[in-house]
Amino acid sequence: MENMTLLPYIAKRDRTLLEKLLVGHHYYSTMFKESADNGQCIWVVYLKTQLTGVLFHDGLQRGTELTIFVDPAYRNRGIGTYLLSLADQMFRENESVERAKCAYLDQDNTSRSFLLAANYQRDYAMFLMERDTQLLPIKESLAEIRPYHDNDYLIFQSLLESVFYKLRQRLGYPLWYREASERDRRRFLADKGNRYVMLVKGEIIAVGVLFDNILEAIAVKPAFQNQGFGSIFISFLVNKLIARGAEKVQLWVDDGNEAKQLYELLGFNQLALYHFYYRRYRPETRPIGPPPELDELNALINH
Repeated sequence: MENMTLLPYIAKRDRTLLEKLLVGHHYYSTMFKESADNGQCIWVVYLKTQLTGVLFHDGLQRGTELTIFVDPAYRNRGIGTYLLSLADQMFRENESVERAKCAYLDQDNTSRSFLLAANYQRDYAMFLMERDTQLLPIKESLAEIRPYHDNDYLIFQSLLESVFYKLRQRLGYPLWYREASERDRRRFLADKGNRYVMLVKGEIIAVGVLFDNILEAIAVKPAFQNQGFGSIFISFLVNKLIARGAEKVQLWVDDGNEAKQLYELLGFNQLALYHFYYRRYRPETRPIGPPPELDELNALINH
């Protein structure tokens, strides 16, 4: 396109303009925050002096989360198509990328058609929910909540993967899970300040992950669901984010997940529904069978 310039992201030049461009677009703003520390993963488009579009991803890896956003006033001018072709070239050339994932806001049929034309397929849909910063009361319980320790890794990781695998199975989504690894363990340890576990009689029954002002992941062992533990754990995590200074507390929940009703009871309101689509670039290497059973893993660890 005439007068269109593609540039690598420079925080001093671009950050304020990008934050303004993405204001009100919750998912894209969050993904930008996660990518902003690595300018090599962000490219911007200018038409003369106007920043009109952005491409960013979370690294060239097995599953790459890709975001392309074009200023609504400059759509249908080929900017999005150009950025998607740039991403497609990067993913084809990098052997580590097996699939890429994109999201669009519900009822944004233009973006849906855009992704379908680029051979993306439907993966899943999630609600973004938000509540104010009023502290939640926490009921007395036999459960103990404490920060993550390195020796929690196998149970923490397995509980997350098992619960979300069964959720995907129930909702009819593509099945996969993330296997345990030393690399993953190091990542958990580096992020230990944002990870918490709930225990009953010394057994880990729930795990939670925080990011910025978001409850990023919450999983309760099936045998302890519908007994009030989830409500207590979520209340603790919400209060933790409020204590850190969050102005709003957010979380994501799959469309069809019954936990949405619990979040509503705890004061969360639906902000938006996003649809996530993916494109395969290489054969899948993630395991697709069910992850190890938690009881088997507990027995192995305690042996």
